[in-house]
Amino acid sequence: GVIYLAAGGLWRTDGTAVGTFQLGPMSIWQATHYRGMPFAVLPSGDLLFSGTSTSSDWELWISDGTVAGTHQLVDLKPGTEGSGPWSFELAGSTLYFTAEASADPNRTARALWRSDGTVTGTVEIPLPTSFYVQGYPSPLAWAGGHLFLVGYDGVHGAEPWVLDAGVPRLVRDVRPGPEGSLAPYSFYSQFMLATVDSRLVFFADDGVEGLELWASDATEAGTVRVSNLAPGAAAAQLEGLIGYTTHHVHDGRLYFRNWSTAGGQALW
Repeated sequence: GVIYLAAGGLWRTDGTAVGTFQLGPMSIWQATHYRGMPFAVLPSGDLLFSGTSTSSDWELWISDGTVAGTHQLVDLKPGTEGSGPWSFELAGSTLYFTAEASADPNRTARALWRSDGTVTGTVEIPLPTSFYVQGYPSPLAWAGGHLFLVGYDGVHGAEPWVLDAGVPRLVRDVRPGPEGSLAPYSFYSQFMLATVDSRLVFFADDGVEGLELWASDATEAGTVRVSNLAPGAAAAQLEGLIGYTTHHVHDGRLYFRNWSTAGGQALW
C-alpha cells in the first residue's frame, strides 16, 4: 500500500501529503539505467536495499517503513570500502544478491549471498573458488523453484546455471566452448533473465542461429530456443533487453522491443 523511492534519501508515500515523508538521508543506489535495481520487499513488509551513509559505504540496509526502523542491516565488508549489494532476486521470503565480500580469500569476483532480513540470516552461499556469477549487474532469476544465474566456471563461457541445494549446476552448454552463449555484445550490454510463468526466458547465442530467445525449465532437454527473430547467424537487434531499457513480464507474457530493417523498432 506504499511506494518507496530514492530522492535525496529514502522516502515513502501512501499517496497523501501527510503520508509522504523521508525515512532517512542515506544515499540510495540509483543507477536507473540498469535493470534489477537493488530493492526488495520481503513478505513481512520490510524493505531491503543497497544504501550508504556518512559512516559506511554501500551495504545492505533494511526499513520497516518507519524512521526508527530504517538502518544498516549488516556490514558485509567492514571498512571504508563497501560490498555493493546488487542483483536482488526475491524467492519467497529469501533475498538472493551478489556482493563484493567473501569469506574465501581467493575469491576475486562477486560472491553470492542470501538474507531473510535478519543479521544472522544474512549469509554467504559458499561457491567453488573457480566459479563466479558473471555480469554487472549480475542477473539472478527465480523460476520454477530454481535460482537461475549466469555462471562461469573457467571451462565453459557464460552459460545458464542453477543453484541446487547450494551447489551450482550447469543447465546447458548452449554454446560449447569457452566463449559462452550469454556474453554481452558490448560494454553497455547486459544479460537478461526473465521469469515467465515457471520457466526462465533469456537471450543466448548458440553460435549458429545468432542471438535469440531461449527458455528453460532447469533441465538440459528443456532448455530450448523459442524464437527466430533474425534468421541465420545474424544477431537479433535486441537493444531493449541487452541494453539499458527494461523488459516487462505481465500475465504470463514477456514484452520487449526488437529492431529490424523492415519495421524498425517494434514491440514484441
